[in-house]
Amino acid sequence: MRHAKAALGLAVLVTACAPTDQGEYLEVKAPMHLEDRMEHATYAGPDLPEDLPGPVDWRFTSPNADWTTRRYYEEKPLESEQLADGWRISLTAENQVRDTLNGLIVLKLPGWNYDDWDRTIIEARTSSDSIRYLRLGLNLGEGRPPWGGPPTPHVNVGGGTTLIADGNIHTYSLPLSVGWQGWENPPWTELVLVFRADEPSDLDLISLTLVPKAAVFADATAGRRTVSLGGDYRRSIYLHTGGRLQFPVRMPEGARLETALGVPVAGSEVAFGVNVIDGESIHPVFVEGAVEAGEWHQRSVDLSAFAGKKVQLELAAEGGAAGHVAVWGAPTLTAPGHSLSPNVILYVIDGAGADWMSLYGYDRETTPKMAELAAEGVVFERAYSNATWTKLSNPSFLTSNYPTALGFFRTMSDQVPAGAVTLADHFRRAGFLTGFFTSNPVGSSSSGLQEGPDITALVEPETECASSAALHEEFWTWRDAHSESPYWVHIQTTDVHEPFRSPPPFAGLYLDEEARQEYFEWDEAIEDFGGYSELEAYPKIGTTKERFATAQQALYDECMVHQDQQVALLVDELKARGEWENTLLIVTADHGYPAGSHRLMDPMALGAPYFHTYATRIPLLVVWPAKIPGGLRLSEPVSLIDLLPTLVELAGLPAATGVEGRSIAQALLAGTEPEPRPFFIDMPGTDFDTSEMIGTLEIVDGRWGASMVINSRPMGEEPVNRAHHGDALEDHYGRGEPVVVYDLVEDPFCQRPVNEARPELVDHYRRRLEAKRAELLALRELLGGAGSTELAPETVERLRTLGYIE
Repeated sequence: MRHAKAALGLAVLVTACAPTDQGEYLEVKAPMHLEDRMEHATYAGPDLPEDLPGPVDWRFTSPNADWTTRRYYEEKPLESEQLADGWRISLTAENQVRDTLNGLIVLKLPGWNYDDWDRTIIEARTSSDSIRYLRLGLNLGEGRPPWGGPPTPHVNVGGGTTLIADGNIHTYSLPLSVGWQGWENPPWTELVLVFRADEPSDLDLISLTLVPKAAVFADATAGRRTVSLGGDYRRSIYLHTGGRLQFPVRMPEGARLETALGVPVAGSEVAFGVNVIDGESIHPVFVEGAVEAGEWHQRSVDLSAFAGKKVQLELAAEGGAAGHVAVWGAPTLTAPGHSLSPNVILYVIDGAGADWMSLYGYDRETTPKMAELAAEGVVFERAYSNATWTKLSNPSFLTSNYPTALGFFRTMSDQVPAGAVTLADHFRRAGFLTGFFTSNPVGSSSSGLQEGPDITALVEPETECASSAALHEEFWTWRDAHSESPYWVHIQTTDVHEPFRSPPPFAGLYLDEEARQEYFEWDEAIEDFGGYSELEAYPKIGTTKERFATAQQALYDECMVHQDQQVALLVDELKARGEWENTLLIVTADHGYPAGSHRLMDPMALGAPYFHTYATRIPLLVVWPAKIPGGLRLSEPVSLIDLLPTLVELAGLPAATGVEGRSIAQALLAGTEPEPRPFFIDMPGTDFDTSEMIGTLEIVDGRWGASMVINSRPMGEEPVNRAHHGDALEDHYGRGEPVVVYDLVEDPFCQRPVNEARPELVDHYRRRLEAKRAELLALRELLGGAGSTELAPETVERLRTLGYIE
């Protein structure tokens, strides 16, 4: 059957008329990303169908019998009230399930096919800052999910969002992209909104729109879009069936078209074709029909027979119903012998604190392999992240702009603004193949960072603390499909991230099985008594702060040893393939990690600045055997804000503009200390009572560090803040001084501010920080600010697993 469909596709797809010479032809001097060359393409084919299915809308200006509410596990309704412009739903104390208030809002549907739909767009309003989340469920559940566990009141596979609680109407876009996750795909009879809060809260629904998949691609007959299939995002060209897209190309020696085929709409009988039009002759070089919908299918098309000729390279699609499209994922023209240099691997160990690595003097041998690797490269002794968690840090170092300038942080789905150019953008535009392989969506798709690379693979490992092996496998599979092309890749692991469950044989290295199980029981119970920072919680769960922290530290260290081994395995494979000498490898982290030991240090938490050693001191190891001298350790403080301009210069790309960082490439190549320069740690948040930006802004200036609280309220009065790590911000607001200064050489744990002894430093750094904040706010306007988007269903589950949401 497959071959028959392919033959049919061939007959249809080669019926194009040969075009006349179009004049300018694209020269393939480096891998060419066709989705970035759409302005050179010519479309031929039918216009967009006029009868494409459109969105279905509900407005809540009057009661609607299709909508009901119910308690989480009961069929009793929630309290609600009809307003002039919407429908108010309330959670009260009667809706408590465990430690939160929960309720369901249910829309009855007429048994649609779930696979035909793309997303839900919700207009909502709330002033309740205690609302944790609004997310989608699909159909009311009637039993246990396929993976086990308790019965669920709904089939929970939908997207979700945090809410902006400023009393204004906001729009949230929640995707329907995962499917039923093990349930048989039944008719779609209920859309369920799951509403969760810490305290009694009101939510006003203004409107809800369901968007069909066919409408997503209804803006043009052909175009460029980042498309997600099977959990992987790819920069893509989409083409409505019946259409043809032609690129004028002077074909190089040994040319190939590397692409992934995708069909986003289930049930589409789409045939893909590639034709080469040489003068009056049409040469079909590839055809394939009936690829499985919802997945990517990597293909390589040999074009070497047309070397040296000026031709039209045609992408064609046939079959399927109105609105069905063929998607060409990361379509790239390649040829052997490209001289771009080097290959670049940015290896980010999520949450790796330098203090817990033997590479930096820690007394457990947690990173012996990286210590060996350091003999071939440069270690920075005092490297810092620019924020304390992934949501803020990744966008910052990938654009070389501070979080405030990027418009962060209001919700978990804040997006990088259009005016910011990422590392992936720089390398892709220069002709590199670009990939992002991660197990933490907070630093990728939930921030819009999937838009830059050719592929962003969100990998869900069997356990979070064994992510590196799965990520390496994904990377090598991708590399094998593009073995002739230079690449830039970003690999970000969660091996040392919560929940600290290292795989064998590392589990048990520092903590025996009995103590391990005891710790996980404590860890599960402690949240019911206020969490880690509540001293009274420890005796209530049957332990002490010291025992808990010591066990957690041991588990973290076991995970670090595993991660160290995986870095060594990656390097070994690069050497076995003969790629090591020409690979620029950067091993770093997006932020530090307190692990367990910091909880033994009183009064560590109260008002501690974010530049203290456990929060933002990170590893930074740079290795390029062919160019960078080995065995060096540099002591001058540096920052991840400098990463982008440094890598761009080392790779020989055009210099980056509009960035906050500076290049330290020449210091690396010469093996000398970089010039001293202050940098900043930026932790913005939002006061949801006033919608004003709050948080802290800090400077590291040689031996001095200064921290400034940003708050529109009087010092000591807490804002209503739901930004992540809000508890840490509360500690800052309670410290009494808006600006505190520390001696980082004498006091790396930031226990003793020098405000009384050095008032002139306090005045100096207050002026510096106020001037920098004004600069960042102006830059925010220039870059375009931030917007929020959907959190995909798989993203929601990963955030929950990694501890970002509940």
